[in-house]
Amino acid sequence: MLYMLDTTVVAAADTDRFLKAFESTFLPAATARGMELVACWHTPTSLGEDVDVVAIFRLQDWSHWNELRREAVLDPAMAEWIEILESLRRAGSRKFFSPATFSPLG
Repeated sequence: MLYMLDTTVVAAADTDRFLKAFESTFLPAATARGMELVACWHTPTSLGEDVDVVAIFRLQDWSHWNELRREAVLDPAMAEWIEILESLRRAGSRKFFSPATFSPLG
């Protein structure tokens, strides 16, 4: 099992817009391709600073990830999502994690 943790930094004022676009544009296309959302969280919008939105996806393994990436390139919904993402994202990162043997999400 492999977990992908995507962090997107957006302005606090753009948080709702980003989350709605993530839910309505990115997530349906990603789910249809076989990505499994484990969780999506964000830091508070009331702190007077940018907001980190964290999405965690569960993947079978590296070959599964490569297959999903290949399919995403051909998905027209991804072009729409990238346009939205580029207009709202201030920073971001993507990391992959393997679970520890004792992890409940193993």
